[in-house]
This record gives sequence, structure tokens and C-alpha cells, in this order.
Amino acid sequence: MKKLTILLLLSGITILGYGQAKEKQASVLESSHELKMNLFNAMAFKAIDVNYEYVLNENSSFGLGVFFKVDKAEVEKFGWLTFEVENNRSYSFTPYYRRYFSRGYSNGFFIEGFGMLNSGETVAIDYIDNQPEDMESESMFTELRTYDTYTHFALGISLGGKVTFKKGFLLEFYTGVGTGLNYGGGEGVTRGGLSLGYRF
Repeated sequence: MKKLTILLLLSGITILGYGQAKEKQASVLESSHELKMNLFNAMAFKAIDVNYEYVLNENSSFGLGVFFKVDKAEVEKFGWLTFEVENNRSYSFTPYYRRYFSRGYSNGFFIEGFGMLNSGETVAIDYIDNQPEDMESESMFTELRTYDTYTHFALGISLGGKVTFKKGFLLEFYTGVGTGLNYGGGEGVTRGGLSLGYRF
């Protein structure tokens, strides 16, 4: 009888502990706050790109992304690729709304509408022929760079996906394009990345 009582007591404690662990796990997965860092922009463009997302319900959320470029180099290097920057974004603020279509709480495939206030510098590159007319040698060119700053607002749309793990960590990827609503900084903007974050 004594052994049976001890066995029942241990079983009850185990079941209770398991239930509390499941409850805690579920509460983390259904929390409303997310903080994320865009790893792609950090590595490719030496930029700080942080996002906060507030989960409204299992199917929708809204958030704000803040982008700030640390290194304003005119030449970008990404792996073996090297390219000149003609539209060098310095910073941007991006509010967005997301709609999720997969099972799970604010998880899986999503479509996003965003607005982006961004500022930066454009670079126009021209080449001037310095060769005198009476010379028959090869042409000699001088590179002329013209700089101009811009600030404009754009609206756009993105597609992406999010995976939330049991401990609250999450991984997401997305890509999108937008069009500028006022003159300056080109006709459009891009938005995208690979982000690691935490839901709490």
C-alpha cells in the first residue's frame, strides 16, 4: 500500500510537471512580441537592421523595421561579387503589416504590405574625354562623380516565411519591392533578408 501511494504520488508530480512545461511552451509560442536582427544585411551591406513585430492574432501582425548603414562605401563586396553603389541608402524606417496563411500562431508563409521612409545618397558617374584633338593616341578619360542626397517614401509588398521553434527562437526570410511616391532616390526600393529573432 505504501509503495502504491509513493508510485501514484511520483506519477502525479511527473504529469503535473509535464503539463506545466507544455503550458509554458505554448505560452511562449503564442506570445505577442518579437525582436529580430537581419543577418543578411549585416553581412552583405554592413548595416544594422532590427525589426520589432507585434502579433495581433494567429493570422496577422504589424511591425517596424529600422535600417542604419554603418559603412557607407561606394563599392560593395559580397563574396566574389564586387559592384558599385549608385543608390546608397543611409537609413530607413519601415512599418509593415503581415497576413499569415499557414497553420500555427503567426507562423509559416506570409504576405506583407509595407511603407518605407528612406534617405541616402545617389552617385552619378560620367566619363570625360581629355584627349586633345590633334593627338592620335588612345583616348584619356577622367571619371566625374556627382553626388546627391535624397529622402523619399515608398509603398511595397513582400513575400516570406517564418519558422518559430519551441523555445521561442525564430527564423524568417522575406523579399519584396516597392515604388517611390515622390521624386528622388530612384523609382523603387527593395526589402528583404534572413532574420534571426526571439518571441517573448
